[in-house]
Amino acid sequence: SYDSLTSSGYTIFSIARYTGGNNRRVITSRTRNWLFGFHNNGVNRWFAEGWISNSGPADTNWHMHVGIHEKSNGNPKAWFWRDGQQIANSSTGSNNTVFGPGQLQFGGYRTGITQETSKCEVAEVIIYEGNLDLENRQLVEAYLAHKWDLASVILATDHPHKTATPFTGITRVYEVKDEGGDDPVVRIFWGEHDGKEDLAVDGNSSLPNWDHVAVINNGQPVGLGPVSTELSNLETDKRYFFRAHAENIGGAFWSPVYKFFTASDSRLTKHTLDGLVFWLDATDVDGDGQPDSIPPDQPLDYWIDKSNSGKDANQSVSGFRPTYAVSAFGDRPGIRFASGQSMLVGTIRADAGGVHAFVVAKGSGVGIGANDGSSGWTVEVKQGSSLSSYKNEYTNIDRVAIGNDPATGYGQFLGDIAEVLIFDRYLSETEAQMVEGYLAHKWEVVEDLIGNSFTVKENLQLYFNFEETEGSDVADSSPNRKTGTLNNAELKVSGKFGSGIQFPDANSYIDLAENAVPMGSHWTISTWFTTPLKDTGVAFYHTLAAANADDRHVAFQKNESSGDRELGVYKEGGGNFQGTGFLSNPLPNGWHHLVAVGDVTKTTFYVNGGYVGESSLISGMPVDVIGNRWINELFADKLDEFRIYSSSLAQFEVSELYGDGDGDFGGHPYQDGPPSFDNRPKIQLPIMPLAHWTFNENNGTALG
Repeated sequence: SYDSLTSSGYTIFSIARYTGGNNRRVITSRTRNWLFGFHNNGVNRWFAEGWISNSGPADTNWHMHVGIHEKSNGNPKAWFWRDGQQIANSSTGSNNTVFGPGQLQFGGYRTGITQETSKCEVAEVIIYEGNLDLENRQLVEAYLAHKWDLASVILATDHPHKTATPFTGITRVYEVKDEGGDDPVVRIFWGEHDGKEDLAVDGNSSLPNWDHVAVINNGQPVGLGPVSTELSNLETDKRYFFRAHAENIGGAFWSPVYKFFTASDSRLTKHTLDGLVFWLDATDVDGDGQPDSIPPDQPLDYWIDKSNSGKDANQSVSGFRPTYAVSAFGDRPGIRFASGQSMLVGTIRADAGGVHAFVVAKGSGVGIGANDGSSGWTVEVKQGSSLSSYKNEYTNIDRVAIGNDPATGYGQFLGDIAEVLIFDRYLSETEAQMVEGYLAHKWEVVEDLIGNSFTVKENLQLYFNFEETEGSDVADSSPNRKTGTLNNAELKVSGKFGSGIQFPDANSYIDLAENAVPMGSHWTISTWFTTPLKDTGVAFYHTLAAANADDRHVAFQKNESSGDRELGVYKEGGGNFQGTGFLSNPLPNGWHHLVAVGDVTKTTFYVNGGYVGESSLISGMPVDVIGNRWINELFADKLDEFRIYSSSLAQFEVSELYGDGDGDFGGHPYQDGPPSFDNRPKIQLPIMPLAHWTFNENNGTALG
């Protein structure tokens, strides 16, 4: 029974339709006079012991209904939408105390002799306790619309997720216009250089022209779909560029960007990168290197490890086995995990050491995790991103599990896993980018490479990207590898880019302790933060960064009488607070970028890439605390991408950090094409040989 929802309020979503005949109730109750969406040949109906909406046309179309009902508070309100159109706004027509669904029933009303039946179809119904906010409501609407392929008809024109689902890195095209009907002639231009949009071919490997052209289908028109051609006479280990050109009676067009490939065995194999100790691949479940022949929805009791470790994933309990999804990632398969389903791996390495793990998946929850009973780690898959990773210089790879957190059994992953790789060492930045590029292009999630690297790196002293989703510490991604300790702060929240950090109360902060960052007379602090700034937990200042002494490197001073918040610097014994004249109050609600540049005698401030003023003060004291000054100086509700540089950045570098609202991300080296791994054998020198000759004298010296 859902009667208990009256004390919390509820949010309900449904995808359903009449199919013709007996068009009465569809989603209704056995125990209450309650119905949702459909009634008496109408599709705009909601009755909760009182009418919230009693209107609507009659049809047999699929509809998405969304309802929000406040908790019992004397005269609670309700809101109702059909296919993105609001039908009821703040309605008080329901019963004031008995407005819950009771015991749900589909297709008819009451028990015994069922009343008010309908011929109908119900695809999905979701009920949440409490009232979802707009952002989360739109996410659920998008999930339903794209899952049931109804986005073009049940999402409003201005819906933020109408053209693409937010739960995968793949952008889906829902409308292709094929006008004219004249099939194109397609050619692929290729060579050692990018010849751009130039039809000239010279064959001599010189700029600026293409070297060769491959004519598809012998010059005959081709239909819609992928095209390919074989190339020969390539030079081993050389990179070649290519670009497609199509032409019909409507005109000629080039593909938007060039691509490239390397003529070599550039695959990732179990021997390619040192330290690969675990590898699961949904395109090769049995690990034999050949295409699988697995029936759709087949439960899997094993998933073979393709590394040299032989640590296969298993599930001996039939009811807990994930299933094989044939086309989970475009035309590629995935392993689908539902509630209660997981796989066990066991111990890969019990001792602590380096770890670097990568997961390609779509859904949410723990993709993979490890725990030795006292410590461990997880790779958390988040909605909206299909490429996830975890790295640590000193931890175990023990009691490994796929699909939940082995420490607790919680964190159930719901969705599809494509590939998992674990290395028993901390990969270099170049190696990690190669693995990311390989995964992104293989699984067509290239969009998720954006944000995996940043461009403003010189003199970086501290970098918290807050990509962790659990734990009591935040890791520094700068070369210094510092650690910050959380005090009443939340990591499992959305940020400006992926995950962020939230400071919910007056004593929320990040304590650097012995990892305090020296500042001196040249420094830059950069962060993204949310507005409006909260009154809760604020006495006189909203402090972003502060020293153990009274100095506040960056703060908004709160004016108790006017409510204004002025940006500036507080320096003990130096005139206390000196502001810039810039106020946070006019900033619209949402994410904003803030940069403070300390330079000898002053601190210059930039907001959203633009200069907003300067303070005549600068603090050279070390930064000990972030997000607050221990208590009652809460800076903002959320932060993301917090950095400290040991130099005074120029304005063009500040603009690069802001990136027109996109940050300084987008410099991933494999955005345009996959990496080429080097699989050539390497000669390794013997370890502690009894005798060792190099034969490299090259002067005729006799060797004894």
